[in-house]
Amino acid sequence: MKNVLRNFNLYRSFECAARHHSYSKAASELCSSQAAVSQKMRQLEEEIGSKLFIRKDKQMLLTQKGKALFEATKQAFAILQKSINEIKDEGIAGSLTITSTQAFTSLWLMPKLNKFSMQYPDIEIRVMSSSSFDDIKQQHIDLAIRFGMNVQENTDPSLTCEYFGEDPVYPVCSSQLAKTQTFKTPIDLLKTWLVSLENPGPYDWPTWFESTGKRVPNTSTLD
Repeated sequence: MKNVLRNFNLYRSFECAARHHSYSKAASELCSSQAAVSQKMRQLEEEIGSKLFIRKDKQMLLTQKGKALFEATKQAFAILQKSINEIKDEGIAGSLTITSTQAFTSLWLMPKLNKFSMQYPDIEIRVMSSSSFDDIKQQHIDLAIRFGMNVQENTDPSLTCEYFGEDPVYPVCSSQLAKTQTFKTPIDLLKTWLVSLENPGPYDWPTWFESTGKRVPNTSTLD
């Protein structure tokens, strides 16, 4: 049987959306976007091969199979929460080493670590800034948060690789440039110069153009 539980995050999003009967309210609780929640629900429906939601006015109502899955996820999360509460009552101590990019660590991770430290004061947290695929075992890293299209391929098979989420990538320009150009399609960007990092990794211009369904006619334009 196909393993449809490999992406646990989909079921967390589903439980939240089903409870609220709303993708937007679920997105607010999950600190995500409505588009991201909607995409996850489509992905979950494709994986299990069943329609889970139907739209009625401004509400997202559950189908019969959606109701069955909602009851199952409620029970599963209740059991999980009960176990977590029991573990917390026993107290947790030790050290936790986390590594990610400097931007992600500064803008997303660090603001949340204070609350974590208050809940688990006996855990010593060590944060390392890195965007490369480090040897997690050799460097004694407990959690590595990485970005890109080949994270799974660069993860040791003996380790667990969990999908965290995604963000849309948009081209930006100054307001002065926007006033002098007419940007209606992605290809219109080639009318002006494009700024790129020396080592852009997976976030380069050709990849972005392909994601829009357009192929760059001349990659030298991007230099």
